[in-house]
Amino acid sequence: MSEVRRDPLTDAWVIVAPNRDHRPDELVEAQLSGSTVIACPFCAGNEQLTPDPTLTILDDEEDPESWSVRVVPNKYPAVESLNGKVSEEASIHSHAFEAFALTGGHEVFIESPLHVHSLTELSESRMIDVFSAYLNRMRYWRERDDVDYHILFKNVGAAAGASLRHTHSQLIATSVMPGSISALMSRLGEHHGRTGQCLVCSMSSEEQISGKRIIATTDHFVALCPFASRVPYLMRLIPRNHQDSFEAIEQAQLVDLAMLVRKLLKLVESILTPAAYNFIIHTRPTAFHDTAAFHWWMEIFPRVTKLAGFEWGSDCYINPVLPEAAATHLRSLSRQLERGSKKGTRGKRSNI
Repeated sequence: MSEVRRDPLTDAWVIVAPNRDHRPDELVEAQLSGSTVIACPFCAGNEQLTPDPTLTILDDEEDPESWSVRVVPNKYPAVESLNGKVSEEASIHSHAFEAFALTGGHEVFIESPLHVHSLTELSESRMIDVFSAYLNRMRYWRERDDVDYHILFKNVGAAAGASLRHTHSQLIATSVMPGSISALMSRLGEHHGRTGQCLVCSMSSEEQISGKRIIATTDHFVALCPFASRVPYLMRLIPRNHQDSFEAIEQAQLVDLAMLVRKLLKLVESILTPAAYNFIIHTRPTAFHDTAAFHWWMEIFPRVTKLAGFEWGSDCYINPVLPEAAATHLRSLSRQLERGSKKGTRGKRSNI
């Protein structure tokens, strides 16, 4: 059973989810013992090891056993429906402490039936299937009356919080808006009310005029290293036209985004070996109704550095790489990869 607790000192909300401690941890086990082998619950043939799927995208419409992407409830959820039950602690409120039952959902996107470790190993059509699954479930959770906030994220590598190698992403939907997100909503609403403009649109426009921190542009998106990047090589993907939610994208945008993410992840993997990163899709929270003020975006966080005492103590980040230098490096790597692709892989396609 999960609950959410508020720290009266920092005003931060913390999800307490004891069941998460019981999840299998293939990556940690591998560090402890090279001979330890854990059966992968995400591989084809092991479907009985996961809960029943909430979505299945078939690889062959005539063969229900052949799938491309499966979405299942997390077996060890951080958030779940409690059917009205609350813990004894959650029912007690004092002058200092506050806690209450948390409802919502926690899903896992199994992105391939084969035991591949990276989205870059997938063919273009399989990559599009993955993003189609993202869109399907994000739209589902947006329609839920009991959800105020939902976020889709991916953890790759032990340094990024992953517990299994098999490529997968997660979605968490909650009945509470995190304090940092509420503060963001206030800033966006205030900026729009004062200027009549979307803050993200203004930032994106200035970045494209400058060009110094741009990594790549497509028909529908711009990818850049933010002016105040919290970590080295942070990448932000922004729709070029104003769009309040990921759930509003159309098929052409979805294909464009899937291919851009695939390209950027290849850049991450050329910087880090083994690769460790997180990505996050920030969509308009359902509890925030100002569609003109909110502009959705996606971020990719390569795990180049680690948070230390100053960051934890101050909530202020130290980034040793200038965003302008990171963008220049990433553009150079992109050109190298494109030249290598034209030379060595012309005509070759992945069937994964």
